[in-house]
Amino acid sequence: MAERNKKTNRTKLGLKVLGFIFTAGGLTCTVIGSASFFSALGSGELPTLFWLLIAGLPMLTIGASLLTFGFRKELSATAIQIARAGENSPTVAAQTVREGENSPIEPAPLPEQTPKKATLRCPECGAEYDAELNFCEQCGSELTKPCPHCGKPVGAHAAFCGHCGKKI
Repeated sequence: MAERNKKTNRTKLGLKVLGFIFTAGGLTCTVIGSASFFSALGSGELPTLFWLLIAGLPMLTIGASLLTFGFRKELSATAIQIARAGENSPTVAAQTVREGENSPIEPAPLPEQTPKKATLRCPECGAEYDAELNFCEQCGSELTKPCPHCGKPVGAHAAFCGHCGKKI
């Protein structure tokens, strides 16, 4: 199995190297051929290096194909992570790769999202307070009291319990 992985990695490296060579050569030929063509349009002469454009475009296609095959696993791992990022927001799980292969590409961490605490106003002094508090931090008045029916906390001036719905 290890021999097969070595052979696969060697083949992938060859595809990547040839892909970069063909892509760079094709891009160079395409740029030179295009420059020759467009400079000849203004001068009225025939383009002398137009054949480089014709040769460069297939080279670009071959190079892009070789690079796609060479980086296939990395591209598919990234695509899976992008798809999972939409499913698992706000946390993203890293792509699991089979043993013996290259490590996965780690996703960028998402910013921490902290839930906002509900704030209310004290009925006595009007100061803002967190809904978790039982007494106002400004005037000390009671903010919650237990419901006489279910025992859950309700607002000090509530007419009905928000938990059991009974009149207080």
